[in-house]
Amino acid sequence: MSSSSSVYSGDYSADDRSLNVPVTPNVNQVGRMLSSYAWQYDPAVFANTNMELLAPESVSQAPLGIGHRVCYGTGTSYLAGAALGTLYGVGSGLRNPDATSTRLKVNSVLNSVTRHSQSVAHTVGVVALVYTVMDGVTIRLRDGQDDAYNTIGCGIGTGLLLRSASGLRRCLMAGALGGAMAATYYFGNQMLNKNEDSAPQH
Repeated sequence: MSSSSSVYSGDYSADDRSLNVPVTPNVNQVGRMLSSYAWQYDPAVFANTNMELLAPESVSQAPLGIGHRVCYGTGTSYLAGAALGTLYGVGSGLRNPDATSTRLKVNSVLNSVTRHSQSVAHTVGVVALVYTVMDGVTIRLRDGQDDAYNTIGCGIGTGLLLRSASGLRRCLMAGALGGAMAATYYFGNQMLNKNEDSAPQH
């Protein structure tokens, strides 16, 4: 066994300096000097104490808060919208029939990218903001349950809300489109997770 692996095996005592962290039964001192993952090194240190530590498994399974959902969902959606708008702007600028020279084509592409990237990013960002707020509030009201009812219902609600001033027909169409997109995302994500769980471990 190598010297690096020996650090993580065997018994530890207060005289063991190989961890580079003082190991002591003093609970207050341990709480100040060791991180929440210190249980991986010496679980016996925390025996008979009231300290509550988070393991990596419980951290990964913890539900996200409303603020985290809103910031993450809106930010990533805005960036994705800006990228899509940029690609569309490049194509639209290159197809401009009035751009007959290289200099005019470059100017046309820059103008088109600036216009379309902002427009698409703002639209996608607003949709994501409304959806994530609605999803977070719904999860809170349902005592932390995050399932297909939340995802699809919030997708329908987002479409209905954003097109509520455009007439009944467009409102219903937007709700149906939002629900379909949310259902596609949810069940697609479920299938991907299922495939990952069933994949053989090497």
